[in-house]
Amino acid sequence: MNSGLALVVLLSLLTFHASLAAQTVYFIRHAESEGNVLLKKGLKDQHAALSDPSLTPYGKRQALTTRYYLELREIEAVVVSPMSRTLETAALVFGHSDVPFYVAPTVVEFCRSERKGILPCTIRPKNELKEKFTKFDFDSLDTNRAWGYHSESEAEFEKRVNDFKAWLRQWMRDRKFGTIAVVTHSGFLKTIFNTSSWFKNCQVFVASFDSDGRLIGIFD
Repeated sequence: MNSGLALVVLLSLLTFHASLAAQTVYFIRHAESEGNVLLKKGLKDQHAALSDPSLTPYGKRQALTTRYYLELREIEAVVVSPMSRTLETAALVFGHSDVPFYVAPTVVEFCRSERKGILPCTIRPKNELKEKFTKFDFDSLDTNRAWGYHSESEAEFEKRVNDFKAWLRQWMRDRKFGTIAVVTHSGFLKTIFNTSSWFKNCQVFVASFDSDGRLIGIFD
């Protein structure tokens, strides 16, 4: 390979990697919640009766550990599910910083079926959440009463995840964000990355958009 061609190849590779780095997303599953503990104990009926569980004391420690892991990353914004366990996780991991928080109902967990008359993915009233999480932008929540996603099919859920992925890429471009975090749920992460593996509480997965809009896992 002559020097001119080698330079072209090198520049192409640098451009490719720069394009990957231009939109980096730290996906984070919420820390351990009260619901997670009930499932670990095999108490499925009690878990089914929970509408919006909070973090456990251990979950709060998990979130603080994740904060130390991420504090040197130059994260410019946080997108977070409006469930208590994700909001609490985001507040503990990033609340010490000045990053903006955007609440996105589209990243709630897969709502499989209604349970004992409780809407799956029940979200607390907007005013209640705004009082507790004062740094968060709740403009995307259009109601001040408790509400939730009705049960959805796997196809509907996959469409919601894919729509979010397309929206996220454009949203980052419009706001010129290079690196953000998304705090969400294991089922959502399994679907967006097309994997059968469950994500652990507070597990961080780093990804970047390629030129075709696909999310590619990268090393951090």
